[in-house]
Parts: sequence; structure tokens; C-alpha cells
Amino acid sequence: MLRRFIDNSGLLLTGAAGALLWANLAHDSYERFAHALHFVVNDVAMVFFFALATKEVVEATAPGGTLYSPRRASVPMLAAVGGMAGPAGIYIALALAWGQPELLRGWAIPCATDIAFSYLIARLVLGGAHPAIPFLLLLAIADDALGLLTLAVFYPAGTIRPLEFGVLLAIAMGFAYWLKRGRTRSVWPYIVGAGLVSWVAFYRGGLHPALALVPIVPFLPHAKRDPGLFVDAPHPLHDPLNEFEHWWKLPVQVILFFFGLVNAGVAVTSVGPGTWIVLAAVSSHK
Repeated sequence: MLRRFIDNSGLLLTGAAGALLWANLAHDSYERFAHALHFVVNDVAMVFFFALATKEVVEATAPGGTLYSPRRASVPMLAAVGGMAGPAGIYIALALAWGQPELLRGWAIPCATDIAFSYLIARLVLGGAHPAIPFLLLLAIADDALGLLTLAVFYPAGTIRPLEFGVLLAIAMGFAYWLKRGRTRSVWPYIVGAGLVSWVAFYRGGLHPALALVPIVPFLPHAKRDPGLFVDAPHPLHDPLNEFEHWWKLPVQVILFFFGLVNAGVAVTSVGPGTWIVLAAVSSHK
């Protein structure tokens, strides 16, 4: 019973529910707690959730996978673009129609897709092995990447260093390629070596370091097919990529608990035009 609860992302829901209660009952203490853990959870620990999501996409785009053909793989990429442009356009139109031009700067708010919660809902509705799951994961990863680009261009919170990012990422990927060419079977050199350099590349480049293992995971030696995210691979498929999933499957569920606890604490204070505009725009791509 407990295993089923954990496997169905019950820890994520528990963390999110706890955050909502805490934020509305003792907001100041919640803010101190969330602020203290924000970097560790969002920028470091969530690296491994995105890595497992990328692992599923890698398997799905391998020969025989559900997204193997370029035509199929391009559909979620195009959907990510449409899923951002549509809500943004609706938000702008509603803000103007409502006579709230001061809200126009928030046009990017409804563009976000939370990959962790999206995966949870899809898994509950469709099941973890459904072929739509890798489609959703690829869409969400593409959406996150486009979202990061949008934030960097239109809402810069710090200095964007594209040259430093590109050089460090090239070193990380070159090292991962060298490990693969050398038939390195242990996953740790990929994570601790190439992954760490990639994390520094994202962090120093001004991009979200939670995506650090996304360009590294495809270099891990892997079998052609796999049953799905958080689903045990058959015995013959205990290759390095699947061993990586086996190792991090349970820890990632704990990470998702803290992700929900740190990020879902929204204090409900007031509702105004901006609230309804965002809800209407977000509903357009759900």
C-alpha cells in the first residue's frame, strides 16, 4: 500500500498540500523554511528528476520507441511552442479587454508547464507505461527550455553569459562523449564529472541548473527500449541508463515531496482581475 502511494507520486501531493496549509496558517515561518531550502531543492535536487524525465525521452526516441520518427518527435516540440504562444496571446487580449494595461508585463505567467505535476496527473489518468507519457515529458522539457529562454530575454534576473555557458557545456558534453566512447559502464563519472561541469555551465550561464543532466543523460549507454518512467526494467535491460533509474527512483520521489513543500505554499489573500486573466489563459492549454 505504501509502495503504491509512493509510486503514484503521493509524496508530491502530500508536500504540496502541506505547503498550502502551512503557508496559510503560519506564513512567516513557511517563507523562512521555503527560502532556506529553495536553492537545494529547485537547483540541485531537481536535477535528478529532470534526468529521469530525459531518460524516458531517450528511450522513447530510440529505434522502436514511441517517438522514434522525426515526425513524431517534432510534434511535442511544436506543441510546446503553441502551448506558450496561445496562453500568452489570450492573456494579453484579456488584459486589454479588461482595461488592465498594467498587467501586460505578466504575459509569460500562463506559459509555464510544471513537468512534475503534469507527469503526476498524466500518470494517474493514463498509467505510467502509456505511450503518451514520453510525449508529455518531451513537451514539458521543451516548454521548460523555452520558458527559460523567455525569462532570460524578457525578465532577466541576473547576467546571462551565453559564451561561458556554451564553452562549459561543450566541455561537459565532450567529456560525456569520451566516457561513452571508452565504454564506461558506471554512471557516476557521467554524473559527478560531466554532470557537475554541465551544472556549472547552466548556473554560471544564468540558466536554470535543474536542467544540467538533460544534455548528459543521452550519452549514458542504454538499451533500445524501456517500459517507462519509474517502471522497473526487465532483467536483461540492466544497462547503465536503467541502473541510473533504479538508483534514483525512490530518492526522486522524496525530492518531489520537498519540491511540492517548497514551491506550493501560496498564501491566499485576495482575488482580482489578474487572477481571473491568468486562470483563463492557463486553462487554454490544459
